[in-house]
Amino acid sequence: MTNKISLRYFWLSFASIGTVLSLDPCAFAGNTEVKGNMSITTSVIANCKASIVGNINVNFTGYDGVGANTSTGSDLINSSSASIGFTCSKDLSVSIELGYGNNANDTQRYLANTFNGDKILYNIKTPNGADWGDVAHNSALTVVSNGTNQATNITIIIPKGQNPSFANGSAYSDTISASMSY
Repeated sequence: MTNKISLRYFWLSFASIGTVLSLDPCAFAGNTEVKGNMSITTSVIANCKASIVGNINVNFTGYDGVGANTSTGSDLINSSSASIGFTCSKDLSVSIELGYGNNANDTQRYLANTFNGDKILYNIKTPNGADWGDVAHNSALTVVSNGTNQATNITIIIPKGQNPSFANGSAYSDTISASMSY
């Protein structure tokens, strides 16, 4: 015994993309073969999700302006405690900008002593070692998304050779903003 399916009307609708296929019921009479084309289209939405991953309060172990971090010493570097994570549409060009902070002088970032206002300069670098800032100063980081969860590390450097104040316990800080555009 053979199973038989009788169709009078067959409607296939993709309302979200506006394509409708309609076949004439006479097309199924006898052994007549019906062929046709169906066009299906859509568009991809450019989209991103981003977050700060890891320690968003980057704390250095201590800057020693008269010892390890003198002009003949070494810079104080932190490159492992924070990153910016993102997932974006595949092959989307994404610009990641970092602000210059609350204590900046133009594009130079500073940590400020909360007691007396003394400052220590610091820099933020992209993974390839370039200064990392904003689009207006041609220093935003541009990446092309691979469509999966990605992260880019933040490297913060306090250059050697500074002699900061130790007033009131030596608390120095700054706050910067991060933003993505695509």
